[in-house]
Amino acid sequence: MCHCEHKAGHQESALRFGLRGLSLLDTAVSLHNSRIHGYCLNNVGMSYLKMEKYTQARPYFTQSLAIFGEITDPYGEIYSRRGLGQIDLAAENFVRAFSYLEKALQLAEETQITVEKATTHQVLAQAYKTIGNFEKALHHHEQFFHTEKAIINDESERKMRDLQTAHQI
Repeated sequence: MCHCEHKAGHQESALRFGLRGLSLLDTAVSLHNSRIHGYCLNNVGMSYLKMEKYTQARPYFTQSLAIFGEITDPYGEIYSRRGLGQIDLAAENFVRAFSYLEKALQLAEETQITVEKATTHQVLAQAYKTIGNFEKALHHHEQFFHTEKAIINDESERKMRDLQTAHQI
């Protein structure tokens, strides 16, 4: 629910669900699952980040990054690194921000997680624009655009195949 609320732009509600989920995980030790815990931490961190409460967001992303590094979950690690990068951008700690963001992009490319690759290019484009490096900002914006276009084309192609299959039946 936290993730759904956060995607819908309801950060206060997302935060309540995320914190409640973490509380339930803490009390149900026998049901504890590191991957679920990591995603709950990321969702709470993202809610704080979207509310521009960077100090509160950082420990959640830091904890989730440690979990995802330990259990080798590249999707979760990308999300954590991107969150930490965005926090450091807001704090104008550009060296650390770009370190997190470039590593997130590298992981997205290595694992071919296209949606995360597009999102990370988008964040990097904004980050380079912020520091006035318009050449790199343009590069990442173009990469975002091409990746996003590929995602849309793949979805359209899949829908067309589904319709053709349904028509043949």
